[in-house]
Amino acid sequence: MRFFIVFLLISIDSFTQLNPSIYSKVILDKNVNAPGTIGIINKVAWFSPKRIGEAKQFEKVELGIELSQTINNRILKFIKSSGSKSYPYPLNPFNPEDIDIKAEIYNQENIKVNEINGFFYEEYKRDKLNNQWKKDTTSYNFRIRMSFEKTGSYKVVIYTNIKRIYSDTCITQVKINKGSNPGFLELGEHKKHLRFSDNKKSFLGVGQVIPWTESDGWDKIPQGSGSRSFDEMYNALNAFSNAKGNFTRFVAAPWFMQLDWESLGNYQKKMNHAWEFDRINDFCNKKLIYFIYCAYLHAPLQKRTDEEDARVMPGVRWEDNAYNDNDISLTKAGRENKIGATEPIDFYSNERAKFFSKNHFRYIMARWGYSTAFSGLQFLSEIDDTGNYRDEKINDSIIDHAKNREIIKTWVHEMSEYIGNELNSRQLLSVALINGVNGSCDLWDPEIFNHPQIDFVGLHNYTYEMSPSSDKIRNRNLLLRYPAVTNLNTGYQNERISHPTYQNKCFIYDEFGHLMSIPRKWPEDKKIDLSKILNDHIPFMIKQDLWFTLASGCAVSGLDWWNYYTKTRHKLWKELYPPIHEFIKGIDFEICNYDTVRIFKNNPIIAQRWPENTRKIERSNGRRYRKSDLLEAYTQVSSDGERGFGWISNRSVNWPNMIKKDSILRKMHHAEKPFSKKYLYMPKDDDKTCRPINIEANKCFFKIRFLLPKTTYFINFFNTKTGKYDYRRILVKTNRRGIAKVYAPEMLWEVNPDFAFTLNQIW
Repeated sequence: MRFFIVFLLISIDSFTQLNPSIYSKVILDKNVNAPGTIGIINKVAWFSPKRIGEAKQFEKVELGIELSQTINNRILKFIKSSGSKSYPYPLNPFNPEDIDIKAEIYNQENIKVNEINGFFYEEYKRDKLNNQWKKDTTSYNFRIRMSFEKTGSYKVVIYTNIKRIYSDTCITQVKINKGSNPGFLELGEHKKHLRFSDNKKSFLGVGQVIPWTESDGWDKIPQGSGSRSFDEMYNALNAFSNAKGNFTRFVAAPWFMQLDWESLGNYQKKMNHAWEFDRINDFCNKKLIYFIYCAYLHAPLQKRTDEEDARVMPGVRWEDNAYNDNDISLTKAGRENKIGATEPIDFYSNERAKFFSKNHFRYIMARWGYSTAFSGLQFLSEIDDTGNYRDEKINDSIIDHAKNREIIKTWVHEMSEYIGNELNSRQLLSVALINGVNGSCDLWDPEIFNHPQIDFVGLHNYTYEMSPSSDKIRNRNLLLRYPAVTNLNTGYQNERISHPTYQNKCFIYDEFGHLMSIPRKWPEDKKIDLSKILNDHIPFMIKQDLWFTLASGCAVSGLDWWNYYTKTRHKLWKELYPPIHEFIKGIDFEICNYDTVRIFKNNPIIAQRWPENTRKIERSNGRRYRKSDLLEAYTQVSSDGERGFGWISNRSVNWPNMIKKDSILRKMHHAEKPFSKKYLYMPKDDDKTCRPINIEANKCFFKIRFLLPKTTYFINFFNTKTGKYDYRRILVKTNRRGIAKVYAPEMLWEVNPDFAFTLNQIW
């Protein structure tokens, strides 16, 4: 109990802010409004930082705006009603057609440098006893948040428009001093990796997805999560920060932060979540944790009946979506009029639906767009699993959904233009896909990523266990994930480079993992979370994923899904993240271009794989390993051939070899208690002679191509467990074709089964 109390206090201290009204100070009142206006604005107050009228570079500047009581009464009428038409007409504070508040920013030369939207705000206090929130008092229910990249003095002109008829204006000044924040994340010199906008230093993210408030969110009726559920997220982020995690992804869902879920155009039901997310964002800013924010979940844009997926996602579906005119879960709150949308594809094609989507993005950017921790805005998760995107096979017939794909692609392009141009976003923009044609990495519509405003390709990919076994688990990086990274990084689609523009796009594996897709035995295993159990017992696979993503050409290392709230995973973070952080200190993607596209065996590659092709990888299936089969390796070589880095791993480290060692995996495989049936199956490509193997020093090798011919290099092996270069350096010399044959150090199965390495030309 003593430990629990201390941990809770740490969590509260890290995320709780005092009521900001303590620091607020009126800087303008109605007597100093610009001449000729009608006095819609009562007061403007300075809320942050504490230094009134001053801030540092990239620091949050927050102003509060108090409107007249008449306007506030009309806002309250909208929020509490179902859209009364009686005079005075209600005003939707989330719709700029009703209330539009903007701030124009001018520099010392009186040149306009930016334009920021205001947003409606409510103050809350946590009521954990009742698992809810209580509204706190604030008269400043509109806010403007901004940050400044350059030092100097600025003029801020605030405009308020009501129904585009009545307007008011006021002016204030801000002085920006030198700060230490390195800035926003942006695309680096070579477009494939990230750097800081201010100091232009290379950045490599390390972490995993911490998506939402409840690990079992899919299983709940999509009422908003209560206040206690945020403690899970806070505790996870504390553990993540303590382990040196620095990159994650949040996903808005009906139960968490999907602002426009309950009522069309009215976000008031999620204002308590937005208040909590203010604290999450502030924590990330303080701890230098950068995040992708995914604004829409894919599941609510799939049409399913009550019978379909009833146990899995009750209520998280199109039938309950506020964008649907036939929404069956209407809440008693103000909402915009029906828009004529009845099918999921209407979300993308209906003009009024697109307006409200844009308005949703507008609110997100107005509230959090100032934040340097907010590194990427992702429009929608797994968009290729929505709106009947993929062709369907029914009996012997194929239903072509190319028209739907064109509609969805057009939506992505329109949102990109709007956010990038009209909202002046500093965030990187993305949309995420999960599967290509027949589960391959050949996308149904690769052009969805080719809009110039789309900054990075987001891909999701899972390893599925099925009965009978059908996937390639032991070699999942070699045979499943490596082609996905390579093909999307190089634009290699349908056996040719059909989209070369992808070679200038950043690639982030922003969601992947190990998922049990076998249906549970019901009701015997009703309370067993198979994915959670599996993921807590395969730490070696999580580690392999972390180093593979680094060495295969991804801009971020990791972003695995699952078990983000378990103590087992938090302990694993503390073991895995510090070593990889130490290793990447020596890699600068700004100085060196490690992402040159080269052709090997008629296929384009960025990172080299060993064994080099699928035939050589599969040769060992059903046979004993040879010395050229013993390890898998990924190497990236600089464009000038002078240096490189990579990762090697003992190929016998896989879950089938863990069955004898781990009792839970054994029980899942043999259907022993507490499991009522068999849940783990041997992968179809696994060796008939599969067994743990200890690799002796200098007994197996891998090759590195595209180096300088007849040149000597240092290979420096890095211990991924200790986080040190604690193995002696070796010398290798390339042949006349620039190929180095590198013999691996000792790789004992249970002690040191993998190494990272750097190579540098000897001058």
